[in-house]
Amino acid sequence: MEQRKLFSFRPRVYLGFAIANSWVEHLSSSFPMLHRAFEAAREAGDLVFMGFALRTLVTNLIASGRPLSEVRSEAERALEFARKAQLGLISDIVSGQLALIRMLLGRTPAFGSFNDSEFDETRFERHLQQDPRLAFAACWYWVRKLQARYFASDYRSAIDADAKARRLFSESPSFRLYFEAAEYEFYAALARAAHCKSSPPEEGPQHLEVIRAHHRQLEFWAEHGPDNLASRAALIGAEIARLEGRELDAESLYEDAIRSAHRHGFVQNEGIANELAARFHAERGFETIANAYLRDAWICYQNWGAHGKVSDLERSHPHLRSETVARHGTIGAPIQQLDLATVIKVSQAVSGEIDLKRLMDTVMLVALEHAGAERGLLILRRGDEYRIEAEAATDRETVGVTLRQASVTSADLPESVFRYVLRTRDAVILDDALVASNFSTDDYVATNSVRSVLCLPLLKQGELVGVLYLSRDS
Repeated sequence: MEQRKLFSFRPRVYLGFAIANSWVEHLSSSFPMLHRAFEAAREAGDLVFMGFALRTLVTNLIASGRPLSEVRSEAERALEFARKAQLGLISDIVSGQLALIRMLLGRTPAFGSFNDSEFDETRFERHLQQDPRLAFAACWYWVRKLQARYFASDYRSAIDADAKARRLFSESPSFRLYFEAAEYEFYAALARAAHCKSSPPEEGPQHLEVIRAHHRQLEFWAEHGPDNLASRAALIGAEIARLEGRELDAESLYEDAIRSAHRHGFVQNEGIANELAARFHAERGFETIANAYLRDAWICYQNWGAHGKVSDLERSHPHLRSETVARHGTIGAPIQQLDLATVIKVSQAVSGEIDLKRLMDTVMLVALEHAGAERGLLILRRGDEYRIEAEAATDRETVGVTLRQASVTSADLPESVFRYVLRTRDAVILDDALVASNFSTDDYVATNSVRSVLCLPLLKQGELVGVLYLSRDS
């Protein structure tokens, strides 16, 4: 195309190559290609291919295990573009992607469901069903719902979503050109393997044969694209070995899946593999080993930013939170564990509705109870500026509070963390601030020996009114 100067084909060539590349090279290598496809389409005034480039980028970001807050920003950008350009198909595809992301982030009232103030599953599914031209969007939606129900351990519903996606794949084989097909094979196999335990024994052979078919497909793809697919194939292999009673093979394959996922940065797959390995060992009575795997799964989901999954895991394993905090001596608490009434009071402080000193006493005692925070800052927006209103420090069960009324500086907190929260409105949770991350090079972290951080945006009626910063030193 470049040699023959067929520049009108640039958007199609770049996008097609990026999609093909996803099957043989690491997903991250497709990101520059997709950005290039978007720019080529923009230069050509091709709104449709601009939309397809953005929606494919979101697909690959989800599958690659990039931080969910980052993925959410890209999905919101894609959805805004699609709506402004009146690209209904792209808008519907990205809406399903964003619904999954929000659920994993813990932004929906019920984990596993997409329903919230911005999305209605029943209405959206009816919309997709009424228009045959939306089959493409419908297929991807059912893949996302399959993933959501699997993460929430609702395996029966996951298999229902699997059936709907499978029908659409069979009706339009071209859908299998896209990486959603790999996500489908992986999560469909996981859901069915998990469902076997609660299904009638006579259904076992049928389930196992379906899982083997998914595994064969993943292994075939993994031969050509091991970076992206080896961990997925190994994990399904482990589940088959578990179901067949080949315990030594299962042990080895779980470890293979964990190592491959870790090596290639698929933190979500590493979390799933650790969680399944934990379940496998717990069923055999090896509780110590199971707990070690479970803690690693918890850490993976935290690193992914899947706070909804973290909370769900802690509900199923109440001991997990206390054990992990005791082991690491860090904050790391999901947002949901902070007392909701206290957070609401913090938000109300912007209008001076409560006493700041009493507020900070309450906030720090709650933080101490949940996570062992030692220092806190209440930062509120005053006009166009954010100012420190109060600082608190704890000593055992004693809380000292100082009202400050000062501008925020790099001497008060890690400025990179603070600016990130202001920009994205996402919480930052660092179990170990010195471990390599986007924030570990912040001068404040090294200078003040900060061990763990929770920086929480405070929202009032959808508006950012302030920030709550909590930290614990080494």
